[in-house]
Amino acid sequence: MDLIRFDSLFPSLAEVETRTLTIFGQPGLESGDYTCAEAYCPDPHCDCQRVMINVFSGDRRVQYATISYGFVRTAPEAGPYLDAMNPQSAYCVALLNYLANYLEETPEYVALLKSHYAMVKGVGRNPHHPSHAVLTQWRAEREAMLREPARKRHRHK
Repeated sequence: MDLIRFDSLFPSLAEVETRTLTIFGQPGLESGDYTCAEAYCPDPHCDCQRVMINVFSGDRRVQYATISYGFVRTAPEAGPYLDAMNPQSAYCVALLNYLANYLEETPEYVALLKSHYAMVKGVGRNPHHPSHAVLTQWRAEREAMLREPARKRHRHK
């Protein structure tokens, strides 16, 4: 399942609705701002009911954690949990714990994530949606990347 960033499809809305958490005095975390950038599955035939939250430094230059969160609390992949397929840092466990508490204590944020999920699915279902061209381009780039030989995809250090 490929996930597209919410801000790719809805940049203006993401600018005002993306959460930035200001954290002070939490064990295992540096004090400062942490931005929660969302990514969703745009496949209209998939009902995964989840979001991938990429936690960045406030200026978005450093990614600290990738946390998956399923909306259906009884599903096997309900989350929140650290996504093993994506970048993590030394702060990832502390961020996971902080975000898990935040999600539990902030139902309006969970509702916002669910509404963003529905919006992304709507783009996937509606070829006339203004953001559908962005999604089509994103899919074409993903397919081209997958067709590229593996040796070209991996950078050598």
